[in-house]
Amino acid sequence: MADATDLGRLLVRRFGKFPERYCVFDLETTGLNTRRDLALEIGLCVVEGGNVVSQQASVLDWTRCDRVDQQWLRDRLADVAKHMEKVGAVSLSYEELAERGSDPLETLASCCDRLQSLSRRGYGIVFHNGIGYDWPLLDSSLARYCDRRLRLRTRFWDTRAVEVALALAAADDGRWVPGPLEKETEYMLRLTQVPGVKSSLHRYCVPRYGLEEQLAGLSFHTAGADALATHLVLQAQRRVLGLATEA
Repeated sequence: MADATDLGRLLVRRFGKFPERYCVFDLETTGLNTRRDLALEIGLCVVEGGNVVSQQASVLDWTRCDRVDQQWLRDRLADVAKHMEKVGAVSLSYEELAERGSDPLETLASCCDRLQSLSRRGYGIVFHNGIGYDWPLLDSSLARYCDRRLRLRTRFWDTRAVEVALALAAADDGRWVPGPLEKETEYMLRLTQVPGVKSSLHRYCVPRYGLEEQLAGLSFHTAGADALATHLVLQAQRRVLGLATEA
C-alpha cells in the first residue's frame, strides 16, 4: 500500500516541483454548462512562500449586459438560490448583482490579464475542482464575450484531484499513478472524474485538515472565501505529501 509521501515523490518526479508562488482561482457561477452559464464571482488569492500577499473578489453584473437574456438570468439565479439553500449557503440575487457588481466584460478581461501576467512571472495556478469546470467556463466566457482565450504556460494544481489521489493511494487503488504518457493536466482532470471519493472543499477537506478556525466568519461558496480555503487545503496537502513550503 502506498502512503502519501510516495504520491508526493511521484508527483515531483513526473511533473516537477510545484512553484512556491501561485494564484488560487475560484468561480461562483449560474450553473454547470461551460458553454452557456456565467461567472457570477471571481476570486483570486496570490501566495508567495506559503503566505497570502493579495486577495481579490469581484462580482460580475450581468444585468447590464444586453447580450444576456435577462429572464434566463433571473431563472438561473433562482435555481442557484434553491441549490445553495439545500447546502446551507446563500447566493447572489439579480438585485445584488446590479448593486454590487462591476462591468462583467471588463472584469473578465482584467482577470485574464492578471492570470497571464502571473503566469509569465512563473506563478502556478491552483483551484479546487477547477481543472474541468472553473477553468473551461472562464475560457469559454472570455471567448464568448471578450474574443479572448486563456493560453497560459504554467503549472496547475487541483486540490480536489490531489485529495482523490491520496484516497486512491491509501486504498491501494492503482488509479493514483499517472499513466506513462499522461500530462499533468490530464492526470488532474482524470482524478476529478473518479466517482465516490470524498473530496468536497468545505464538507470534507476543510474539516479533514482542521481549517475551520482559520476560516471562521467567512461565507462559504463565495469566490473569495473559497479561494482562501483552497490555498489552506493546498498547504495542508503539501505537508501530508512531504512537500511542505518553507516559510
